[in-house]
Parts: sequence; structure tokens; C-alpha cells
Amino acid sequence: MLTEGNESFANEAGIFRFDTPSLEAMREATRQAELQEHSPRMADKPGIVRINELDWDTAYSCNNEGTVRVADEKMTEAISRFFPEEDIQLIPHWVYAHSGIYLYDERTDTYSGDPWPYFYAPLMVYFDQVVGGIPLLGTAAGSFSRFTGDTRGDEKRFVGGIGIIRDLDDIGMTETYYSMQAQLLKPTGMLAEDLPLIGFDRVLDTYGALIAAGKLRSVDSLRLGYIAWQGKDGGFTLLPVWAAEGELFQSAEADYSGKAPTQQEPDVTEYGQILVNAQTGEWMDPWNGEENQPSYVPAVITWDSLGK
Repeated sequence: MLTEGNESFANEAGIFRFDTPSLEAMREATRQAELQEHSPRMADKPGIVRINELDWDTAYSCNNEGTVRVADEKMTEAISRFFPEEDIQLIPHWVYAHSGIYLYDERTDTYSGDPWPYFYAPLMVYFDQVVGGIPLLGTAAGSFSRFTGDTRGDEKRFVGGIGIIRDLDDIGMTETYYSMQAQLLKPTGMLAEDLPLIGFDRVLDTYGALIAAGKLRSVDSLRLGYIAWQGKDGGFTLLPVWAAEGELFQSAEADYSGKAPTQQEPDVTEYGQILVNAQTGEWMDPWNGEENQPSYVPAVITWDSLGK
């Protein structure tokens, strides 16, 4: 990280980060602050807000006036400031927030009482990159490893951005903390001006079959976009997919690999993007050995290949 004045910067292959006030200033303020401590019987109450419920003007986190709209404005400012010549677009996708710290009973998974007043929670807004007007929903390796636990694709599993907003009253600073971070792909070419897509009824049939088989047990949203497949040369091929967000299990008999979701730990391994090839209507099985091989990229269907 490079610190100049009251700002911190980092920009290297694949990752950009901008923080204000600087991380150095925050660390120094934290060292000098007399931090309050809450009862060990208390715990924070996190929340995940998915795209189908996202409100741009709601302050989701405790003692934090930050909103999705503010995060979007700050992200746009940072990208425009540091990459003025590039056509980079990001759109909010989901939020991770904390509504407060309360008395918590792990046995019943219930919160009670008034929130602890000294918790200044961060708001974390996650963004998708937009390529040619179409959202890039992530990488295939990242989507698959979400369900399988395979860490081979961890380095390239995240594409997009994250905006973090937090008040700093607890460490004696009156400024609001903003951290804008992005890991992006740069388009270098186009496979075709237009690609044929399968009919939507076929896509719904594929998801319906997963539901009937007891594998797909919840769906929160369904979007059309790109997914990125990494090839042998290290570059990525973006292919159109339908992505449902929900809970996916390897079989009807399978249960959660860890704890079932609770109020304190709502995120589980079995929740992620369930991908269907938008050209063929086929489910992209995370446990399929071939599709999970390094450098595997599905065949691209063009109008020429169809003789049209």
C-alpha cells in the first residue's frame, strides 16, 4: 500500500484498492483509542441482502449512514479518478451488513434486548463488473468451488468490486471510512458479434429437473450474464449463462456440509450461483470432473457453426 496524505492506494495486476482515511491513520487512531468492550454473552447480528431485495437507500448497518447508493457513487468516483481512460462499469449485486450487537442465545439462535451502542458496523457492498452492457457474474472456478470446497480456483474466484463504508467514532475519528476495491478483467477481443441462445423454457426445465431431483432447494434470483472460464494462456473466455442464486446439494440425500444457516451465521457452503449454459440449456455441474479441470472451456456455439 502507498500512503499519500490521508489516503492509501494499491494497484497491481488484477487488484485495485483505495482507502480514505489511510490505513496507517486508522491503525494509529486504533492504538490510541480506549475501546469499549461488550459482554461475552453478546454477539453481532449479520445480514446478507441479495439482489432481489436490495434497496439502494437503506442504511443496513448499525451506526452507519452508508447506503448502496453512496457506495456506488464512491466506487464510480474512484474508478473515474484512477482510470480516466478506461471504460469500467460496476453495478451493485449484494450487501453484507451488521444490524447490531445483542444478547445472543446459541441454543435457540435468538437475539434479545437493546443493541450495544458502541458498535460502528461496516457496510460491505459487492459489485459485478459490466462488460459491453452485460453483467459478469464471476468465474466458473469460483462458482464451482463455492459448492465443492475446491480451492484450486480461489485466486481467480472473485471478479468485480467491493465498497466498504464505516463510521469511525469508536476510534475517535470524525471522518467516514471508505474502501473501494476491485478485481477486474479487461476485454481484449470478441469471439462473435452475436451468439445464439437456447429458449428460456429449456432453461426453466433444467432448473425444474434439479428441483425435482432434490438438489436445488431454494432460489432467490435468476439472471442472464457472462461467466469467465480461464484458459491455458491465463486469459479468460466470457460465455453467456443463466445464474440462479440459491442452495444446491450434490444429491437429494445430502445435507449441509457444516452447520445449517442460522441468524448468526447465515452464509453456508451450499449457497451460490447455479449455472446453466445459455447456449445449450445444460446445467454446469460443479461436481463434474471434466468441467472442473484446469483450462477447460466449453465449446462456443456461433451462428456460423449452426449453418445460419
